[in-house]
Amino acid sequence: MKLNWAGLMAVAVAGLLLLAAANVLPTGAVDILQRSWGALLILTGLFLLLGKRIPLGGVAAIVITFVLVAGVATLAYSSRAGEQRDDQVQTVEAALDAGVSLLQVDVTALTTDIEIGLSNTDRTITGGFTGSRQSTVRSEYVEDGSGLGVYTFEEAKSPDLPRLDEVGRGILRLQMPADVPLDIVVRGQSGSVTLNLSGTELERLNLELANGDALITMPEYEPRSQAALAQPGTLTVSNGAITLVIPEGVAGRFELDRGSSGIAPQFDETIYEYIGGVLLEDRNFTSADQVIRYVIVAPRGLIRIESTP
Repeated sequence: MKLNWAGLMAVAVAGLLLLAAANVLPTGAVDILQRSWGALLILTGLFLLLGKRIPLGGVAAIVITFVLVAGVATLAYSSRAGEQRDDQVQTVEAALDAGVSLLQVDVTALTTDIEIGLSNTDRTITGGFTGSRQSTVRSEYVEDGSGLGVYTFEEAKSPDLPRLDEVGRGILRLQMPADVPLDIVVRGQSGSVTLNLSGTELERLNLELANGDALITMPEYEPRSQAALAQPGTLTVSNGAITLVIPEGVAGRFELDRGSSGIAPQFDETIYEYIGGVLLEDRNFTSADQVIRYVIVAPRGLIRIESTP
């Protein structure tokens, strides 16, 4: 018995419509179907052109149409992924108690650019998140009553396929207080990270960025806590470049992990000495009044150390 491909397609389309009406299909899949009705005209034309002219012409028509729709959908999602969205806006504002002597900042973001800088207002955390409705954001500040304040920002997204108009990038901007020691952890999946920490009392910084470039400006400040001195922070950019800007009055010692990139670090040879291909140390490190130590990991990108007066 010869298979009636046109009838089969009519049944398939009707079935998809019923599933969409019953809210069984993910909203993203329904969105693609609603935007892909033009593919039915392509499918009909391919049936007429190929159906009786080549063996399995109906199968070929279905496969070609599916590949076309999948390709167009992938291109549409990819182009939207780089666009800045403003469908969701959340304000960040938290006042620190006078007794807080250490502020821990824990940021986890996905397809979001991250900017952290210095607040104009003492003992406050201000800023906000702007992004798509696809993101679920948790922003919370708590104090333990013994001098520790913890600010947490966490971005999550549904595992379901999103609607096309929900796809896009976000941006998180935070301003930190100037007179409270900071312990900062930043995790990013995809996006740029700009940390202008000049003027802050930065005790320790840990960065884990999967895709994107990072620009970090360090303060003229030497960590005071024994924990920070014993266990320096690690700055990791898995797929991208990292630039570290160091004040002239601060001597740095950096353990470099360049992976297999083969990209030589960039630095001022009059200031730093490159030892064994893994250690970059200020020539005045042992005698400097203010020093910092960090591990820098950039297996696929450039490591650049700059100095500012």
